[in-house]
Amino acid sequence: MNLGVFSKSLMLTLSISLVAFGLSGFLAAHGITAFGLLTDVWKLVALSLGISIIVAAAYPHLRGVKQGDQMVAFLRREQVQGGQRQSVMDVVFATALEDGKTGQKIKIALGNGMQAEGLITGYGGTFSPATLKITETERFG
Repeated sequence: MNLGVFSKSLMLTLSISLVAFGLSGFLAAHGITAFGLLTDVWKLVALSLGISIIVAAAYPHLRGVKQGDQMVAFLRREQVQGGQRQSVMDVVFATALEDGKTGQKIKIALGNGMQAEGLITGYGGTFSPATLKITETERFG
């Protein structure tokens, strides 16, 4: 969940709820009583909070990964040390070169001048970038 999206959504929905609550007396005075929800401020606040949580949870899935997003990529490699073969998992930072969703392969640029292709494994949140598992690498330029 993205806290930035949550806070913006909460401010927007709370503003709308408070304006609707403020207008509820005016609407009732003019015979418009179809909106019984508008007379209870706590129900409106609860509705605003619920909508904001849903928006913040759904936003990364709707947005996906966009070109230029920073990502964390996991790169598996084999190394031989002391006559023994070891499998090592490296974590590198990368920049997305294409848009994509979870489960799709996209091209990325690594900090060392290489390009790679990988599978998106997760979306970013407030404190963590999107994650990617590198499947192929190639020299750039």
